[in-house]
Amino acid sequence: RPLSRESGGGAFFGRRFRLRTKRPMRVVSTTIRTTTTTMSSLPSRQREDEVNNDNDNDSDDDDVFVRYDAVARRVPAYVGTASLLALLLNRAVSNVAPTLNAASAQSRADVIDVVMSATLILTGLTLVSIAPRTPETVVLDGHEVNYIDDTMHERCKNELLWAGKTLREASKCASVSVVEVVDDDDDDDEKKSGTVVFYDGMCCAKDPKVLFENRTRRVGSVCKEVLTSGKQNYMANANLFPGRFEFIQDDQEMLSFRETPPPSTAAKGFGLPQNSQAICCVAIGDKRLLVVSADRQRGFTKVDQAWFELVAQKLDNAFSPREMMT
Repeated sequence: RPLSRESGGGAFFGRRFRLRTKRPMRVVSTTIRTTTTTMSSLPSRQREDEVNNDNDNDSDDDDVFVRYDAVARRVPAYVGTASLLALLLNRAVSNVAPTLNAASAQSRADVIDVVMSATLILTGLTLVSIAPRTPETVVLDGHEVNYIDDTMHERCKNELLWAGKTLREASKCASVSVVEVVDDDDDDDEKKSGTVVFYDGMCCAKDPKVLFENRTRRVGSVCKEVLTSGKQNYMANANLFPGRFEFIQDDQEMLSFRETPPPSTAAKGFGLPQNSQAICCVAIGDKRLLVVSADRQRGFTKVDQAWFELVAQKLDNAFSPREMMT
């Protein structure tokens, strides 16, 4: 019989609605637990490949124009040409006079159609002519090195080695370095310096110990801004940014390595090759910097930049005094 509010129909439908809403939650939670267990049982390299593939598939599905960029640029020209041909065909088979007549509604519509078709054709030709060029990978002028400061805590060494290996395998990093800012007694921000405690990847010097061991590096304005604000600085095309000279090595210093030992004063650059195409600087707390470079312009995506932030947070936790004492 029909259920009314007095007979408890509202309570019945309420219980029924609650039951229906709880079932998917149990299914979702079970699915999440199963997926987490499955992912944790896989090797780390396989999990990284699956995550990267999922990110690539998601980005492709979200933006159709990225997958069909060449076709999307030609669509306006195709539509404009088809519309102009249809107009000419309609004009030929109809009984309208071939000459335009301002008093004719058909003639006025044809004029509007011609203008719109010409606009679409010109737009398509413009989009095809200004198609962006895919950045090319360059061969960096340097040597493959792996340097870590021997005076660091064993736990910090393991974390740095993990960070270097992970970033280079999960992204297009050509080099990964960590710079520790030195506390000056005079508290002069203009003379702030730091030491490179870790370097993995392409370096301008064949022997990194000559470049980094017992040597302080000059910390420039870009690095100071990153430390102050806590926001990363990404130079997608390093050739266009004067700030790249804070990270690449000085030519005069490189020449001095062949003749005399390096001077005791703070030198410029963190060992990155001269032709580094992209540079990203991320703050590790307020005393350290994570500097990564790439061998192609726009080499780091938004996902890579977010990954740099997470790795920097993990390194900051590893460098904390509480963690170093354990």
